[in-house]
Amino acid sequence: MPRFEARVAITEALKSKVFNTFLNFLSNLKRHESPSYLLHQICIQGLYKGEEKNEMRLGVCSRSNDVIEHMIKPQWYVNCNCIAKEALDAVMDENNKKIDILPKHYDAEWKKSPTLMKLRGDVPFQKVS
Repeated sequence: MPRFEARVAITEALKSKVFNTFLNFLSNLKRHESPSYLLHQICIQGLYKGEEKNEMRLGVCSRSNDVIEHMIKPQWYVNCNCIAKEALDAVMDENNKKIDILPKHYDAEWKKSPTLMKLRGDVPFQKVS
């Protein structure tokens, strides 16, 4: 994973309004010092528009009071090609038709229905609660 270059990101984001003279100094600062320095420089340039409170939710365990971190879990997939083909054939196959849709011009709608489109290929298996 490439290392985040704060100086490069800030230079690109503020290129049109902020001079690059103070950005060289940013690369030598520790990560906790650079936000206050950057805020000070933005205020000097007259670019500071204000701040707003951003209410954040932090999950905490009710028993241990530990912070609950979101974990990426492996995702299960189900191959639904066979189910989609059977559903399509039940309406579209002239030799083995099991379902008639009336009026007939809605057969084409069934063929491109969102449900059938989702069933083609691998579909994520979701827990139903």
